[in-house]
Amino acid sequence: MWLSLRDVAAVGSGGGVAVGTFDPALEGFVTAHGTNGVWRTGVASAPPGVDYGRLEEVDALTANDMWAVGTVDMFEPPPLAHFDGTAWKYVALPFEGNSFRAGVTALLSRGPGDVWALGFMQDAENDEERALAWHYANGRLTVAANRWVEGPGAPECLRTLTFTAAR
Repeated sequence: MWLSLRDVAAVGSGGGVAVGTFDPALEGFVTAHGTNGVWRTGVASAPPGVDYGRLEEVDALTANDMWAVGTVDMFEPPPLAHFDGTAWKYVALPFEGNSFRAGVTALLSRGPGDVWALGFMQDAENDEERALAWHYANGRLTVAANRWVEGPGAPECLRTLTFTAAR
């Protein structure tokens, strides 16, 4: 099995976090945490039932406030994970019964406990794809956008998050 890191975010000077692919032997996603220029590999345990996938994007405010998103098995909800300095914990994203594939492709942390995520869901019956945006703040998840998108590569339309407000 080929393991790789997919994204990295800096935390202060000489620190950061990186996230990557699922490792069946560890039953989780490969991670790396850096402090003062020294990096150590680790694992973010996967949500129950997940045995394939990857964390695609990571954003970090501090060493104790990091978020990661990704894509997992078909028929499983995509992961939205928070690292509190000790362990990765998952926020359950809604996943509709007839969706067979979903992923979160971008995220942005705006402050403690305030994160936006972009992604998609693909319908199992008609193969249509829906662009989605989620907002998690103060322990509450809301669906901020939910729209069917036409054409090939439709989920590509939601790959970047930009905010004009300062963090």
